[in-house]
Amino acid sequence: MGRGVPVHAQSSENGGPHGPAAVFPGGGTVSGSLHSLGGILGCLWPLPVEGAAQPKPPRADARPEKAATGGGFGMRRGRKKEPTTGSGLLTRLPYPLLARAAAPGAICRVPARDQTLYLTFDDGPSPETTPALLEILAQFGWTATFFVVGRRAEKHPGILPQIIAGGHTIGNHSYSHPRWLLTGKSLKTEITRTDRILAEVHCPVPRYFRPPHGRIFPWQRRTVRQLGKQIVLWDVFVPDYRGNLSPEEIFALVSRRSRPGSIVLLHDGAGNGTALLKGLSLLLESFAAAGWQGSALPTPEHHERLQSVNATGGAAE
Repeated sequence: MGRGVPVHAQSSENGGPHGPAAVFPGGGTVSGSLHSLGGILGCLWPLPVEGAAQPKPPRADARPEKAATGGGFGMRRGRKKEPTTGSGLLTRLPYPLLARAAAPGAICRVPARDQTLYLTFDDGPSPETTPALLEILAQFGWTATFFVVGRRAEKHPGILPQIIAGGHTIGNHSYSHPRWLLTGKSLKTEITRTDRILAEVHCPVPRYFRPPHGRIFPWQRRTVRQLGKQIVLWDVFVPDYRGNLSPEEIFALVSRRSRPGSIVLLHDGAGNGTALLKGLSLLLESFAAAGWQGSALPTPEHHERLQSVNATGGAAE
C-alpha cells in the first residue's frame, strides 16, 4: 500500500464500479460523462470552513494499476490519471460552469471541521452484501446512509429493520431505478411507492432522496420538494457498480478524493459484493486508524439547517 496507510491494511481481490462525479475545491474540475451530467449539475458545492484546517485522509501512494473494461473507464499504462467514465467535452469541465445550473440546494457534502466521512450505499438492499456490510460498519462503530430501491426493499424487507437497528439512515432511491426522463407524476409514484414499502416494515419515512444515476431535472425537483424531501448527491464517486474494481482500487479512489464532510457514493446492490466488502474493511481500518469517523447523514432535526448551508455555499458554525 502507500505512504500514510497502515501496513496491515492489505487485500487483493477483483471488485466492482459508476463514474466520477466528484467536484474538487480550489479551482478543481469535474470528471464525468453524459451518464453523470444530472448529478454534476445538481451539486451545489459548499465551500470549506474558513480558517479551519482540513485534515487529510489516509493516502495510497500508488494509483490503481488495473485498467477496467467497458464505458471508457480505466487508465493507460504508466499514466497517473483519475479514471473517468467517458471522454470528450464533458470529461474535464471547470465546476462553476455546471454546478449551479440544475438543482440548487442539493446536498453534495456536509460542511465539517472534524474528520467525518459520510458513506452512502445505493441500489440495495442485497441479501448477499448488505448484512455483511452492516457487520463491518458495526465492527468499527461507523454509521452510514442506505439509499434503497423500492422493488429490492419489497423483495427483501427483512434487511430494512437491520439497517435501522444499526443506527443507520435509510434514503429513497425510487422504486424501479428508471434510467431516463420521468414526468413529475411518474417520479411521485416511484417515490411514494417506496415510502409505503418502508412504512410497512416500520421504517421512518425517508427525508432524503437520491435520483437514479444522479439525474434530476427542474420538473422532477419540484416534485421532490412537494413531497418534502431533500435531494442528496455526492462529492466522492466510486464506480464499483460495474464489478471491475479491486478492493485496493476502491480504497484508493475514496482516499484520494475525500475531505472532511465528503459524501461517498458506493453500491451495495450492484457490482462485486466481495470486492466492496473487502474494500470497505480496508477503508474503515485505515481511516479509523487515522482518527476519522463515519456517520449517517444528519438527522431530520438538522435537515433545514443543512439545506440552508448547502444552498448558500456557506459553512456551518
